[in-house]
Amino acid sequence: MNSIQKFDFVENRSLSKIITDSFRFAWLNLKSLSISLFYICFIPILIYGLTSYLYFNDYFSSTLSFNNTEGFENLNFHNFILEIQNSGLIRSFSYLSLTYIGALLLSMFISIVSFSYIKLYQNVSEITPSSVWKTSKKYFPKILFYNVLLILTIIIGNLICLIPLMLWKLGIIVTILLYIIFTFLIFYLYIKILFSPLFIILEDKGVWDSIKNSFNFTKNIFWETFLFCLIFGIITSMISSLFKLPGTILLYISSILGIINDNDPSDNATVLSSLLIGLGGAFGFLMYSLKYIGTCFFYYSTKEKRQGYNTYKELDKIGVYEAEV
Repeated sequence: MNSIQKFDFVENRSLSKIITDSFRFAWLNLKSLSISLFYICFIPILIYGLTSYLYFNDYFSSTLSFNNTEGFENLNFHNFILEIQNSGLIRSFSYLSLTYIGALLLSMFISIVSFSYIKLYQNVSEITPSSVWKTSKKYFPKILFYNVLLILTIIIGNLICLIPLMLWKLGIIVTILLYIIFTFLIFYLYIKILFSPLFIILEDKGVWDSIKNSFNFTKNIFWETFLFCLIFGIITSMISSLFKLPGTILLYISSILGIINDNDPSDNATVLSSLLIGLGGAFGFLMYSLKYIGTCFFYYSTKEKRQGYNTYKELDKIGVYEAEV
């Protein structure tokens, strides 16, 4: 890492200051942080890019085809399943599921690398991709277990919501109500456990202790944390979407030309645009590292507000100085 002015994370910051310092930190550490992200997240990037390409190519190929309107005409109950299979919905759903899995995997790796990088930043004078990789490997099992718990929670929650649909004729009403409740619970849980990965890596806590600490840490700052997530979510989504822009522009151009010429868009154009959107989305996903950087600033800022660590440190220095005098 180049010799640059070090950030003091333990500082009382406003939300606007957290945003600006997150961008400044990312910019000043752009080279070493980017290399570390590419080096460690390369395979997850390829996996997410490939699954995204498969999904978008299948979606655009079916959606943009002007002659692909047959299949659901004269639909009746007896051939419904057959029509669903012929329509390619099952294939599309499979690609979409793979894309979500790829996104979860890439997001997990980005969070590990980002928090590991900041942990090293606070403790060592030089950061290399190998040192970030070494630190990331140490915490990978815990983060993986944590994410598996989240996935299982979501799966079990969905299954519980579907039980009334399978038992009663009017179970759809109960199912809808359960899904509304489940959505609010997921929203609440997301905010309350937001800092769990941070506790795992930066504070060297276990998975269960990290979840408990995150619950305690977000006490009395729930809506402040929500506002932080909302703002950073919008910022990172807007930035990451720029990486999909070339593929999106190509897709619209090929679609317009298809309409003008009264034919389907070129298969080559659809494949190329899907590839650009998929890979662009994968590389754009790396921008979510900003969110994890901001999470660290938010954490230490809140900690400073509550505990006044730097204040105590300065008072301690004064006390030591007076004692020496």
